[in-house]
Amino acid sequence: MMNIQKNFMTNYVRIIVMKNTFEDNHTLKQELYKLIQTDVSYFEFIQSSSLDGIWYWDLEHTENIWMSPKFWETLGYDPQKKKHLASEWQHIIFEDDLKTATENLHKHLQDSKNPYDQIVRYRHKNGSTVWIRCRGIAIKDAYGKPTRMLGAHNDLTPVIQLQKELAEKDEIRLFNEKLLKKANDEFRVYDHVYYNSNTKTVRHNDSIIKLTDQEISLFELFIQKKNIVLTFNEIEYLLNPNKHLTSNALSLVISRLRKKLPMVNIKTVYGQGYIFLAQE
Repeated sequence: MMNIQKNFMTNYVRIIVMKNTFEDNHTLKQELYKLIQTDVSYFEFIQSSSLDGIWYWDLEHTENIWMSPKFWETLGYDPQKKKHLASEWQHIIFEDDLKTATENLHKHLQDSKNPYDQIVRYRHKNGSTVWIRCRGIAIKDAYGKPTRMLGAHNDLTPVIQLQKELAEKDEIRLFNEKLLKKANDEFRVYDHVYYNSNTKTVRHNDSIIKLTDQEISLFELFIQKKNIVLTFNEIEYLLNPNKHLTSNALSLVISRLRKKLPMVNIKTVYGQGYIFLAQE
């Protein structure tokens, strides 16, 4: 295991140096790279402070993998009780995410231009879900064959949880806005009977009463002219001044309205017309 860690350190520094060959060559940066090579404590500080676990995988013997202590601590496990075997982590990662990670690994090994970078879910020891950004890079031998994978973990769980909380708050806000709009558009006609002038709907308790357009128009008219006797001619003109409505047709509409809304008091004033008696 010491050999694996030593090889890991050598490759880690080599990758950093190669990656930054054409970038700035600040003397302090070069000094830092030399420190990492000569004293492992500096590397330990970097990986423990900025990462939530690193791993170094032997692609020629795929069960052989070295995982840093923080790798396991992030998932709630005692590193001393975990073996450096691929099977140790493969049984606690979500099955769908393992499939995605495996597919991305094959793509990356075939062509390094395909990044090995994905968000996966692990089962924490306490049963909760840990969201991990898992990234890696293939290390090739002198013949260009990938022989190792160097990887890093970043725990995104706090970010994911915050996003969910914000989404839930947004849903609550939208729900409250809908309730407020509903309250503004809706008004009480009778006990447990409400009319929404925006959606043209009548609600009785929690049930929407299905009315035809003609029934809705007549109901609106009665609400507007509550406690006032309306003659047949007035109703005919107010409902539709351009179309003729027979008295029998009006009687049928009122009959249907009474049947659908028996709790609403629409009275016949014989010899005069109809009146909607509003509730006090």
